[in-house]
Amino acid sequence: VGCRFSYPIETITNGFDYEEVSDISVAAGPGPKKLRFLYVGSLYADFNPTFFFEGFEAWLKRGDVNRSEVQIDFYGNSGYDYSNWLREHKLDDVVTFHGFRSRTELLPLLLQTDCLLLFLGFDESASNVIPAKLFEYLASGATILAITPRGVTSELIEKHAAGVCVVRPNREELETALDYVLRRHH
Repeated sequence: VGCRFSYPIETITNGFDYEEVSDISVAAGPGPKKLRFLYVGSLYADFNPTFFFEGFEAWLKRGDVNRSEVQIDFYGNSGYDYSNWLREHKLDDVVTFHGFRSRTELLPLLLQTDCLLLFLGFDESASNVIPAKLFEYLASGATILAITPRGVTSELIEKHAAGVCVVRPNREELETALDYVLRRHH
């Protein structure tokens, strides 16, 4: 592109308006404190939670955390119904898909969760992708667990010490990332 134009080209990224959340009060949820994971947004073929679910299942089986002390919520559209998969892997008591909700409904949830999940997959073609939700995730202050190729998204998360990135399909690395989240919030 640079050779087609005689002037420099600059990238303008998305951002986040902090005033959108300044009036939101965050109340503790009912019942005992759980380690809460949250994914907000659509799920796509390449950006799906299967690798995360497999690693999470293995992590739970290690016994470092009681399954009754964790909760994973998904809000958004999905082209696939994961309910049978979750039932077969005995994760249906921990993972809940809530479907689409408005952004206004979701902003308070971002402030109430412990760990925000971000799935870009491992394909190198996603290394220059910065999802708009990343800026909302950063603004929330919650820990981010990203499954993403090394690139601009992982660099932003690391630069702001906002969480942990799993940059290749290695289940042990995912379990280590989950250990990091657990230590940070329990």
